[in-house]
Amino acid sequence: MALPATTVLEVRTGASDNNGGGFVTGETGTDYSQQDAAQASLTIASLVHSTTTQINVAVGDFTVSALDVGNLLQITGGAATAGVYRITAADVANNRWTLDRSAGTVNFTVVGSMGGAFATPGKASAIGVVAGIITWVRAGNYNITSTTSNVSGGRVTLGTANTRMIGYQSTRGDLTGVRPLLTATVNTMTMVTSTNDVVFGNINLSAGSATGIGGTSSSAGSLIHDVKVTGANASTTGAFLGGANSCHLRCEASGGSTNGFHGQGGHFIGCVASGIAGRGFQVSGSQCSVFSHCLAINNTGGSGKGFDLGTATGSAIFLNCTAYGNASENFDNSSAPVAACNWINCLAVGSTTAFGFTRNGRAWNCAAFNNNDGNYGSSVIKVGSFDLAADPFVDATGLDFALNDEANGGGVCRAAGFLGAFPPLVVTTSYMDIGCAQHQDGTSPGPVNSVHVLLALPRGWDVES
Repeated sequence: MALPATTVLEVRTGASDNNGGGFVTGETGTDYSQQDAAQASLTIASLVHSTTTQINVAVGDFTVSALDVGNLLQITGGAATAGVYRITAADVANNRWTLDRSAGTVNFTVVGSMGGAFATPGKASAIGVVAGIITWVRAGNYNITSTTSNVSGGRVTLGTANTRMIGYQSTRGDLTGVRPLLTATVNTMTMVTSTNDVVFGNINLSAGSATGIGGTSSSAGSLIHDVKVTGANASTTGAFLGGANSCHLRCEASGGSTNGFHGQGGHFIGCVASGIAGRGFQVSGSQCSVFSHCLAINNTGGSGKGFDLGTATGSAIFLNCTAYGNASENFDNSSAPVAACNWINCLAVGSTTAFGFTRNGRAWNCAAFNNNDGNYGSSVIKVGSFDLAADPFVDATGLDFALNDEANGGGVCRAAGFLGAFPPLVVTTSYMDIGCAQHQDGTSPGPVNSVHVLLALPRGWDVES
């Protein structure tokens, strides 16, 4: 029998992968997984009962209580069958637990632990393989010490539909910005792989000094949110590889020698790529990738582009994206036909060696300023796009990319974005700004674009509920 969908797992730096590691929500006992140490440790003095689904807990090992019900027991030694079990009942009079399934043969010895968190996300991902299970990872530093997935210290593969792995600081779901950090200590791997509508969020990843490291690879409807990847250097993966129907919200790629965000049919909303010796955002493959309200800044090297559609078969939509100070093109369509690339309400400023927008793309209501080779390449089709005569940002050197109100700069971009007036079936007009950041008038929030609402949500917003 598998663990129920209401199981919640816990990971903490001071804990042990031999602990029980979780609790079943709604059970009558007390959750002992939110602590480092096991609540109970069994030795070979504890034995499998004649029913084989019960454990005779040795008196010297632990005193059974009704509060144990709902906790997980991990059997790691003795003659009993190793695995993680749920305690479904407690026979206090006989100092006996009932488990969710058989643990072996009568009188087999049992070595294991009940309660306490797991120590590594790799171990938890091996256990959380039932739809509905949530794994919470408490803030701290974790090392990935094996390229094998879903083992103690291993990389993470989340492949069961509707499972979640979420980081937190001190209270589950707090989303304070203080996140767990997973660091690679071995070479050549993707640290986190996700498919099948899973959620991975609020956890930072670092390549450390390892080589050939990709951050996340996601597909099949998986959601990656509030994740920062630092120093990714795997050429095929980059920091974030987004496959078909994947979605990335408020993620950040920083440093490293390869792409920040690599779209192969994914959706990227409110994401930032900075200081990468390569492209901030790249598209390949045969699907359509969508980038909305994303920011590419100060990416370096010969391939240090902001946004690049680099495929001859796929397509991309760039909506309200901003590129600033990239070494090469801020926006480029390096391989695809014109119809495959649409830049809408995008803002290109300060490419240090190249164009703002260049090659085979349509620029719809875009703006550009101070790009080294010119704001628009000769093959760009401009529809309502224009040049700026002044810096549009409040303080770009201080990384504040909000629009200023300069008449020849940010002021021109305010309320100048597409769509404007909707088709005449309705009497409705929108006032989108150009670029990733939308300005606010006065103190009243007023009616705003729905993506603007999403990006302005407070840090306490719980996307898991």
